[in-house]
Amino acid sequence: MRKIKNNLHGIKFDRHHLPKPFHYYSKHFPHLKMRAQWVSVHCCFHVDRQPSLRLNLETGAFRCFGCGVKGVMCWHFISSFIS
Repeated sequence: MRKIKNNLHGIKFDRHHLPKPFHYYSKHFPHLKMRAQWVSVHCCFHVDRQPSLRLNLETGAFRCFGCGVKGVMCWHFISSFIS
C-alpha cells in the first residue's frame, strides 16, 4: 500500500486551517497564561497532582512527562481527550 504523505482520505492537510495553539489550548485549560513558548499544566490524560503536561504555544506540540503521551495539537489531542 502506498503511503500518501500529508494527506487524509485524499484531502490535503493544511496547518493554516488549524487554530493558533494558544487559542486552542486556552479553551481547554482556562487558567493558561502565555508566559513562554512552553508552559506546564495538569495532564488531562491521567490523574496528575503536579503539572506534568508541557504545551508548546507556538507549534502546538505537547508532551506529558508523567504518562508519556505526546503529539501535536489537534490530531492526537482531539482523538484522545475530547469527545
